Order: sequence, then structure tokens, then C-alpha cells
Amino acid sequence: MAYFNLNLKEICLPLMALIDYRGFRLIAMSVLPINKSTIIYGSNDYGATVHKQNPKMNRYMKQASNRINIKGHWCGGINSNITYAKTSSSLRKNNNNKKNNRNNNIKSKPRFIYSPADLEGHLGADNRFYLLDF
Repeated sequence: MAYFNLNLKEICLPLMALIDYRGFRLIAMSVLPINKSTIIYGSNDYGATVHKQNPKMNRYMKQASNRINIKGHWCGGINSNITYAKTSSSLRKNNNNKKNNRNNNIKSKPRFIYSPADLEGHLGADNRFYLLDF
């Protein structure tokens, strides 16, 4: 909800309503002009693919992260069956866990982003930037 409170003019957020009715809770959201192919920032598949294609969206997300004190970090592109050790210049593969490597779900290389990995940034059909899952 921190993104909602930033009042970013360049990034649109969906209208949302929290509804509690007879012990059930749901979040109702407005329909947006986006689909699976419009994602340009973050991940919509649990980090297997991390998107960072649009320079404007990257700049807006960096500005937002500065305002809410989120540090940029590397996301995606790491196989869960292999452990990695962080070095000062890059990620170094630790060879202790080479076996059982057939469940490789990597779809993209690691990307440096300024948001949670599961946040989705979209470029809508109306050429506006949208954030979801914030």
C-alpha cells in the first residue's frame, strides 16, 4: 500500500474496495486495459521471469523506491536447485549442489529492480503505466 500513498502522477493504480460481508472478505478491483503480454516490470510467474524493458517505468520505479526507502536488488534467474554465494562483483555458483538439476524453471537472467519481485508494472493499451500486486 506504500505505492498507493505516494500519489505518483506517472503511474496509475487500480481502484480497489475492501468488502467484508457475513464473514467473507474480498477485494474488488477495477478492470484495467492490460493482459499478460503488457507486463514491462517485475514478475507475474513467481520470479521465473523478471521484466525490466521500459526505461521510463524503470526510472519511475527508482524514484518511488527512493521515496519509500526500498533498496534496489537482483531478482530472478536463479535456479532453486543450485545455491549461490554472493561475491563483491557478481554471483558465484556454489558447486555443492549440482545434482537433480532437471527442474530448471529459469526463463530470464537476473535483473536489478527497485521493487518487490512480484510487483507487476504494465504498459496498458491506453499507453499509461499501471502497478498491480503492490
